[in-house]
Amino acid sequence: MTLAELRALIRLTVGSAERWPDATLDAWIRAAIRLYGAHFGEREMPAGGEDAVDVPAPHLEALTAYVDFAAAREMQMEAAVETDGASITLGQLGDQARRAWVRYKDVMDQLVAVTTGIED
Repeated sequence: MTLAELRALIRLTVGSAERWPDATLDAWIRAAIRLYGAHFGEREMPAGGEDAVDVPAPHLEALTAYVDFAAAREMQMEAAVETDGASITLGQLGDQARRAWVRYKDVMDQLVAVTTGIED
């Protein structure tokens, strides 16, 4: 899968190209690959849209989950700057970011368990 194909897949989760331009998604995908590499060995970073993403297809969910978390965290930070910090929206966005992080951690824990043969 190329970086452009992965970005298109992730865009189905995070939505708007106006809110999340390609450069933002690419940066988050690269951050996800770096974190993924900490568990499964360093990976080559895709430089451009046609470069292959060096992650096995069954593990792409981990990258998608991380980018979903990054988008939720960004929305929370934007709301914190735009509001007085006491809004219901800010709390809801914080909850959404925490759920996205937990989902990412669950996906990574499952991948590590399956890969290493260690299960809870």
